Amino acid sequence: MMKIEARNPSFVEEVKKSFAAQSIMHLIGAALTRVEPGVVEISLPYRKDLTQQDGYLHAGIITTIADSAAGRRIGLLEKKKKKKKKKT
Repeated sequence: MMKIEARNPSFVEEVKKSFAAQSIMHLIGAALTRVEPGVVEISLPYRKDLTQQDGYLHAGIITTIADSAAGRRIGLLEKKKKKKKKKT
């Protein structure tokens, strides 16, 4: 497996800060359990109130977690670019 290097030296801290700011994750009880370049793991204990009619975890909950993990994994690896000033 190829090792992924973060160009952003504060990648881990920024992922944790970004995750903590997502109130939906607190609402559903999700926890950030692993953060490293190329990997963001979010865990969610089973809760009956997050299931669909057949008792399986609702797809909306799954996609919410997947979206958050993917966005953090990709979006914060790069160093933030300075915005260029617009010429008027």
